[in-house]
Amino acid sequence: MSSMLIAHDPLVNLPVATAVLDGELKILFANAEFHDLFGTIGKEATGQYIGAIIPCRELERNLTAVSKSGGLSEMEVHGPFNTKCTALKIVIMRILPTEGELIQQAHILLVIENIAEQLRHQEERLQADNIKAVELIAATMAHELGNPLSIIRSSFQYISERLSKNEDGDLSKFMQVVLENVDRMHDTLKDLCGFAWLDKCNLELEDIGNTLCRVICFLSRECEQRQVTVETIFDQTVPKIWADRHQMKQVFLNLIKNALDAMPQGGKLTIITERKETDAIGITIRDTGAGIAQENLPLIFKPFYTTKTRGMGLGLSVCQNIVRQHHGQLAVSSREGQGTTFVITLPTEKRRKQHVEYSSR
Repeated sequence: MSSMLIAHDPLVNLPVATAVLDGELKILFANAEFHDLFGTIGKEATGQYIGAIIPCRELERNLTAVSKSGGLSEMEVHGPFNTKCTALKIVIMRILPTEGELIQQAHILLVIENIAEQLRHQEERLQADNIKAVELIAATMAHELGNPLSIIRSSFQYISERLSKNEDGDLSKFMQVVLENVDRMHDTLKDLCGFAWLDKCNLELEDIGNTLCRVICFLSRECEQRQVTVETIFDQTVPKIWADRHQMKQVFLNLIKNALDAMPQGGKLTIITERKETDAIGITIRDTGAGIAQENLPLIFKPFYTTKTRGMGLGLSVCQNIVRQHHGQLAVSSREGQGTTFVITLPTEKRRKQHVEYSSR
């Protein structure tokens, strides 16, 4: 009966998830948006303890405080709670009984908003700003250091050749060490240059399967040396997409080389292409390597983050930036000791047009 007294039209028709709780924090009423968000069913949810649906001690403390003292409380709660909601914004307020209601006790109103997508967009904007700053630094460093390094290398190369002709072995070896380190610095600058000039996309109609095959062929010798077995599962119905071939090859090279680095004792590399239902194609690159610690997963796409002894930590950041330039997404999942899976989702022509039209508004 109390459920009927609370379920007024304004609550039923609210476009956000809404629930009313009793003094024991059990559900008296929840609207359709609530059931859709949490996957509950009306009658089954009634009488259920809210902590069973949103397990969060801080929420329970706030609910108890508002129930006793009144007022209004607003908070963010982070899950995941199910596949649909991983972050919630919750407004809590006490509802006092109106004159004539049969049950004369206060109830608690919850207004719940799923903010997972909003937080994801905020993170993407923040990362985009960070990348722009790094691009500026990278371009400046490449310009200021590139020419002097080239001159130094040419000079040492000349000296090394002269020394080798005079058969001064010790000095020649020393010069070779210098040259190797200059080359290493030059490679670092090349990485910075690549990072700084990612926004220049050269789109052509590409067969992603063919591009992957070229990359796999290029790395086949390295796979053999590392005792890594490569399995390819290519969906032949995957359509061609508009992409920058050079940039996508860079993405595949980075991800596959990372996978090989994760399997120093050998293992299995699986590469899959598939046609998605939502006007998109998917590319999966999965290894059976060491895996990534869960606390490190949110950090791996940040510029200059690396756990390796060599490299600048730009590889995955570059990959993510390229995929976003193609209106796609790059996702990762990993378990320590079991391996890592990267999934690239890229739009087909129809969905790409929708992205371009939306971006131009």
